Amino acid sequence: MSTLEKVQLLEERIKKAILLIEKLKTENASLKDEVELLQMHNEELKSYTSDYSKNSKLIEEGIVSALSQLEKLEDSAAAEETQSEELPPEEDFSFEADDDGEQDTQDSYTAPDEEEDKDEPLY
Repeated sequence: MSTLEKVQLLEERIKKAILLIEKLKTENASLKDEVELLQMHNEELKSYTSDYSKNSKLIEEGIVSALSQLEKLEDSAAAEETQSEELPPEEDFSFEADDDGEQDTQDSYTAPDEEEDKDEPLY
């Protein structure tokens, strides 16, 4: 192989190396952009998990508070029920029909006759 052929072969190899280096630089820049994007996404996900943990804790505290209030309400209802059992029963003052289906005649109301209901001039 002559010196000229060796130089041409070396020149071809150098061109291939330059093309490969440029391709690798482009790929490296692309990978750096992807890494940056993934890091941003990772930070966003960390933020979501942190917010989720805070919200979960607030929800848990709200549920515990609601259960505590319900328990207090049940206790006060039970106390009132116990108290009402000790009091004498109240009398029924309703104007509805008796248990046998009849109304008390002394408490019932009847409308006046139509003739009594007319307004007549006084002059």
